[in-house]
This record gives sequence, structure tokens and C-alpha cells, in this order.
Amino acid sequence: MNHLEVLRDTSPASLTEEFRKKATGCYYTHKSIATQMFEPLLSETEFVEAGRLKVFDPFAGDGRLVIWLIEFCLSNNLPKEWDVYLFDINESGLKEAERSIKRLEDEGVSITYTIKSGDAFKFASMYRDKADLVVTNPPWELLKPDSRELKQLDEDSKNLYISSMKDYDNFLSDNYPVSQPKRKFAGWGTNLSRVGAELSHLLLRNNGYCCIVLPASFFADDQSGRIRKKIISTSDLIELSYYPAEAKLFGKADVASSSLTYKKSDSARRTTKLTIFDKNVEVKSSGDISLEEDNQDEYMIPITLGSESIKVLQKLKRDFPTWEVLEKEKMELWAGRELDETGSKNWLSNEKSGLPFVKGRMVNRFKLDDQEKLYAQKPEYSPPESISHQRIAWRDISRPSQKRRVIATIVPRGAITGNSLGVTFYRNSDETSLLSLLGIINSLCFEFQLRFYLATGHVSLSAIRKVHIPSQKITSKLTELANLCKRKVNGENVSSEKLEAIVARQVYGLNRKEFELIIDSFEKITKEEKQKILLEFEDTSMNKAEISHLIPNHLSSKLSELDMKIVHSVPPGGNWKNIPEDIPSKRIAQIRESYIQGKGSRSTYYGRLRAEMPSYTINTYFNRPGNGCHIHYSQDRVLSQREAARLQSFPDSFEFSGPQTAVNTQIGNAVPPLLSFQIANQIKQSIGSTGVFIDLFSGAGGMGLGFKWAGWQPLLANDIESRFLDTYAKNVHGNTLCGSISDDDFFTTLVQECIKIRARYPSTPFWVLGGPPCQGFSTAGNKRSMDDQRNSLFVHYKKLLEEVSPDGFVFENVAGLLSMEKGKVFERVKSEFSSVMTNLTGWVLNSEDYAIPQRRKRVILVGSKDANFKIFPPAPKTSNNKNDLFSDLKNWITVEESISDLPPISQGENGSHLNYISEPKSDYQRLMRGEISPETYLSYFSN
Repeated sequence: MNHLEVLRDTSPASLTEEFRKKATGCYYTHKSIATQMFEPLLSETEFVEAGRLKVFDPFAGDGRLVIWLIEFCLSNNLPKEWDVYLFDINESGLKEAERSIKRLEDEGVSITYTIKSGDAFKFASMYRDKADLVVTNPPWELLKPDSRELKQLDEDSKNLYISSMKDYDNFLSDNYPVSQPKRKFAGWGTNLSRVGAELSHLLLRNNGYCCIVLPASFFADDQSGRIRKKIISTSDLIELSYYPAEAKLFGKADVASSSLTYKKSDSARRTTKLTIFDKNVEVKSSGDISLEEDNQDEYMIPITLGSESIKVLQKLKRDFPTWEVLEKEKMELWAGRELDETGSKNWLSNEKSGLPFVKGRMVNRFKLDDQEKLYAQKPEYSPPESISHQRIAWRDISRPSQKRRVIATIVPRGAITGNSLGVTFYRNSDETSLLSLLGIINSLCFEFQLRFYLATGHVSLSAIRKVHIPSQKITSKLTELANLCKRKVNGENVSSEKLEAIVARQVYGLNRKEFELIIDSFEKITKEEKQKILLEFEDTSMNKAEISHLIPNHLSSKLSELDMKIVHSVPPGGNWKNIPEDIPSKRIAQIRESYIQGKGSRSTYYGRLRAEMPSYTINTYFNRPGNGCHIHYSQDRVLSQREAARLQSFPDSFEFSGPQTAVNTQIGNAVPPLLSFQIANQIKQSIGSTGVFIDLFSGAGGMGLGFKWAGWQPLLANDIESRFLDTYAKNVHGNTLCGSISDDDFFTTLVQECIKIRARYPSTPFWVLGGPPCQGFSTAGNKRSMDDQRNSLFVHYKKLLEEVSPDGFVFENVAGLLSMEKGKVFERVKSEFSSVMTNLTGWVLNSEDYAIPQRRKRVILVGSKDANFKIFPPAPKTSNNKNDLFSDLKNWITVEESISDLPPISQGENGSHLNYISEPKSDYQRLMRGEISPETYLSYFSN
């Protein structure tokens, strides 16, 4: 660190131990954090079985982390040989580290070691890709001249110190670009903890492990976005832990911290375990969370919340647009600051001359302090247009220790606010909207979201703009909330608990459990206060129908600037061939090259739908323009989740649960319910009645919903994804079991439950739905054993059929199953099933032929124990009459017939709160909106 070397040479007296500690961000790690980081390694086979390990700590201090790691392995009977590399800028700490290593050598541990004193940022990168394991706590300092540091220096030393620090900052920017902030203020902003994370990641070989201590803000702040995304997108996150500032794990440093254990890997998993500790370093909560990348958030993780609270946060984010969208795209709101208070003693007074002036301290919750009267008369100053509006003002200064961090009220027209306040107003000056928004801003639901983005002691506009709030279409209708807020602002005794209840229940649509999780995240709310809020919540009606999800999941993914250029260039029915070559895209260049080489046309890539045709297959990547034909036929965006669900034949009343990526997967993987309905009716005709069923690999419930429509009774659903089962439980049937049937313990539980259920329906046809993947059969040669690990799901599925012994089953799979190894895979699948089912019938069904607006080809196998069982495929309902002039069938259902009544939205917009733009324009739209039943709809296609 150049600037410290300057001090050593020019002002050695100022370089005290306390100064050095502050300037380098050096805080030694508490042993409880180290143990928490090391424990997950015991479940990692590669680590446990390794005989010799290269372990690095580039910011070693006294070497404690590596020493504790070796002792941890010994205590868990994992003797290893160690190549240890310790670097640190503080030579005295390294001497202590060497003494500890020699002690371990004396105790018989096999260790070689390299200890180097100096700045690891300057030399450690020479060990790039060498580490089997990095255990470290990087320095936490923001590289910026601090007045508390500078006051100890004379003028010359001060100038040299700042100049050297700037040179060092430039060095870090050049050599560690991923950890640089998106923007710097006054030329400063490099954070050594972020740079330390980048260096640690560079040191790791592929499949190497990292145990790292970081400020908790690393996982939430906007400035850490690039390095956070780099680590998470190229790693398996094994466990993440959060420690509150109150735990005081770093002495006097009053800061929340985190620890992360991960494995650098090309195949990153999408979940991790999150453990929250309380101030006594005892586990407060622990559970798995999903790592969903948001286009704007770059894998922000709300680590302070815990796994259950994160689900609530995702619900709040899913249902409404962000403040930023309403402000900058929809132009409903204006937000900003008004008058810079610098030098205010020269133009601010108590005399009634100039504009009434409002300072931050004068704003309270729903109240403006009228005891203090100030007036601003600033020379040559033109007041902003905003003062002509009634507006909401909130305090900028907001410390993490406060009970409530959002403090806002109404500021009247004509008054001006200082820059210690943020302000907002509706551009159309609607008072009902403004007052109801005040209630929302002051609510627990709003602050619950906001706290995730607050990395400092300020309520910044950048953080406010990330919070999800209802549009003005909704706030303008919240008359009860607006009236109560108006009365409270006017000084009447209005219950704050009532306001919280209305926002939580009627605006955000939370249930009691969800709202309790939000309340519990505010540690300074007492039990008595919580009880009062919940009593009001129970007394508040769920009057949400007309203001919330008129059309659930009508959300279109946000696209990059490059994607939007591409979207604009593709006409209806067009694809990548229509994209101008001057649009820079490596992927499109690869597609063109592949096409020239005769490796396929990729005709659906970057495709735009045609209004007069069915859609192409809806896959799990319909949120991306480059992964199929997913661009809306007339709007410049990809399909919304609701539009994709409609093309899959899910009605609008079917609401999908989970974050955006999980919902996309549920929709793309589903069996079209309308196709399943027709299959269920064929089985009913063949056996003479409906029956009961269990649904394996159920996903969101496309197959199960179709059978339910046909009069069959669902009894149990199983999937490995809990969010998929949340959707299933909400829309099909509440009895679900989450787990993998390839897990022996879970398999036993599932089989026992199925047998127990079956015993309750001894005389009712009992069927199993669901199709496991069969990729283990798809290998060179035809002697692949059922013992192939990739066939584990299939093996357990077959075993379940043997043990539960249903009357029949329905197996669904992709059409590609038929062509795998020239049909040998399909024949093998049938052969395996024939040993558990006497009768087996197979079809290939095209969804577009069954009055569904989507080209989707699927293999269906229907098995029965009855030797006399005979079944025929459902009769086609529609065809492409342009190609078949003599067909008696009606024409295919088109995209336009399917989705043209849905409200138009922009890319990145959530239109779930919007209403239909017209009455249903087709029978299919009537089906989707619940006006007719599937049976009635299909009757229109009878010959």
C-alpha cells in the first residue's frame, strides 16, 4: 500500500498501530466464524478425500484461520499434508503465524510453508489458479482519504499521502477491474474487501474451495454487483452466514458481517444454505434459499432476512413494479431533492421572509414539526417546479440502529425542503394517490424491502427506487388508506396499527404468517406492539380483489440494450437472419457461422411470433429472445409469464408461485392442462369411470390440473422443488411431499404414504401420473445397464410402481425420446414398464392438434394392469387448414386468439395489476378467463 510506505518514510510518528489498523481495514477473525465456515467442508467429498492441500491466506494476519483449519481437520479425524501460503502487510503477525506452524510441526503435522510479508494485492496474483483452498478475511477499508487520518499529518505529508493513495487506487483498478465500483464519488470508491474477494477467487483452481469473511453489505449493495455476480455465477455456494453488528465479533468495529463457503465450479447450483445468527452468536434461522439473478440486482442476497422471509420479499417484489419504473418509465412519480443546505447560515433565518423551509429534523412520521419556523431567502436562487406540488418528504439520515428507518410526512405546496430530505409527488397531483402512498412508504412492508438495499446510514434515492410499490391505478383507489393518512397528518388520533394492517393485507395481499415474518424482522418492535398490529390485521378485510392481481404473473423480463436492438430488428415470423450484421453479438455470429457450415438453421432462434399461427414450443427460457421464438408478435419484448402460461393452456386463475426464474421453469416444463384433460377423458372412457391419482415429478401441476378438470381426484403430489409444489398446492391440491425419489429415505416415506392413501380407496381406480427423465439410456451402444447413475430416477419410478401397484399410470416425455439411438431408448423404456404393467399403449401427440395454441410434441405412454384394457388417443380437434384443404377440423388456435385481450406492457414491466383491454375475443380467451369450462370449449370442435 504505497500511501502507508509514504507515511513510514515522511511521518513515522503518525503511523501508530491504531492508524495502521484503520487504514488497512485489518480486523482479526473470531473463532466462531471460522468454525462456521469450515463445517460445510465436511460434507464435500473432494475436500474430505484430499490427501494434500495447497491452502492460501493472502491476508493472513497472525495466520489464525489456516491454523484453525488444520486443527479443525485433526479434530474431525482428517489428517492431511499441507502446503501453506501466508501473506500479509504486517510482519509481526506473520512471525506469530510461523510460531504456530512450527508448533503444529512439532505435533506431527506434515506442513511446508511459504510466508511472505508485503502487499498481497501486488504479488499474490502470481499464484493464480494454484489454490486448493483459500481461507481469508480481506481488509474492509474503503480506499479514501479520511479526515481523521489526515489530521495527524503535516501539509506535505498529507498531500503526498493522498497522491500515493490515488496511485494505489489506480493500480487496483487496473489489476482488479471486476471488484471496482460502478461509479466513484470524487474519484474514490475502491473497497479493499471487494478487491480481496476478487483476488481470492483468482487464486482458486477450478473446483477449489474458498472460506471468506466479508462485510454483510457485500451481498446487498449496488457497488459490489460485478464481483458478487462473478463469484456466484461461477461457483457452488455451499453455505452463507450472517452475523449482526450487535454480536461485536470484531472488537470496536460496529458492523454486520458474513461468512461464505463456496466451491469454484463451472456448474453452479442455484441454491445455498443461509444461516442467520443473533447477537449472542446463536442460530436464529437456517434454511435453503434460491439464488435468482435479477437483471438489475446482480445476485443481491438479503442475508439479514432468513430463508422464509426471503420468500415474502420475493412475493412483494413479484407483485408490483419498482418505484424506478413508475418514476422513470411510467412517469407517474417525480422524486429528488430540492435545496442544497451548504452555507445555509447565510440565507436561512427565523424571520418571515422568503420560502418556508423544512429541514430533516422537522419531519416525523405522518407529522411536520410546526414548532420551528425557518425561511429560506437564497440570493439568485430559482425555486424548483416541485414546490408547486403537495409532496411526501422523508429523512435522508437513517441509522441502522433506529427502530424505524423510514420517517415521512406530507410537505405543503409553497414550502421548500433541504437536501437532508428526499421528496416525491405524483405528476398529476392526485391527493388520494399521494396520501395512500404516504401510508405505504411509512409501512413495515415498504421498509422491509428498503432495508435490504440500505448499505449506509442514509435513505438514498437509489435504494428507494428499488422498492416495489403499486402503480397509481391502485393507489388512487385506496380511499380508506388515504383518508386515514389524511386524518393522521392533520393530527387526529389514528391507529398506526390499522395503517400497517391495511397496507399488508389489502395492498400487498399478505397472509398472517407472511406478515408476522416481516414484523419479526424489526427487532425493536415489542411483543405488545406486534400483538396490536396482528389484531388489526385479523380485523381488516381482505378487500384486495379489485386492486391486485387482475391477471397474475403478467410479467415480461427486462432485456438488455443489445437484446432490445435485436428485438426491434426482427419482424413477425422472422428470426436471427433478420438481425443486421452491424449489431454486435458473438452468439449471433456463432449461429451464422454454424449455419454456413451446414450445422442447422436454428430457425426459431431470436424468432418473433406470428399472430395468425400457434406459437412454437414454450420452453423454460421464454424470457430470453435468443433461446427460441419468444418475441411478442406486436410488442417489442419477450412473452410475459401469463402469455406463456396461456399458450400452455393454463387459465388466468392459475397463479404461479416463486421468483421469476422458478416461474419460468414451471411454465416451460409443464404438460398443457388441456392436453392432459383430453388424455384423462380417454382413460375414463376406457375404464368406465374416473379415479384417484398421485402426481410424481408434478412440477406446477399441468398434468394434475387436466385430470382434475376431467373429474379425477388428486391425492398427493411430489416434486424436488418446493416452489413448484407451492404452486401445485395453491391451484390443484394441498397434499404435497417435497423430495427426490432417488433418495432412499425419502423414497421409503413416499411409498409408505402412497400405500396408505391407496388403502383409503380400495375400490376406486388408482393411477400414477408423471414421467422421469431417461437420459441414462441415451449413450453409445445398447447395453447400458439400469444401474447407470443417470437412470436413478427412472429406476425408483419403476420401483414405486412395483411397490404401490397402481391400476395404471401415465408417462409423459419429450418427443426426442423416440429418436434416441434410433428408437432403442424408447423400446428399452417400454420393456422396463412392461414388467410392471400388463398393457402398454403409446402415442405421440401434437398440442396444436388439440385446440391448444402451441406447437408442442410429446410422447405419452398409458399403462394398465388390466389385460383387456384398450385405449385410443384423443381425437384431434384442430389442424392447419392452409395445408389441409380437405380437413373437416377447425383451424389451429392462433397466438392472437390466445392473448390479444391481455393489457400491453413494456419489457421489464409487471402488469399483474392491470385489467383486460377488452371482452374475450375468442372461445379460447373465454376458457382462459374462466367463462366456459374445458368441456364446453372442446365441444365447439366436435364434428
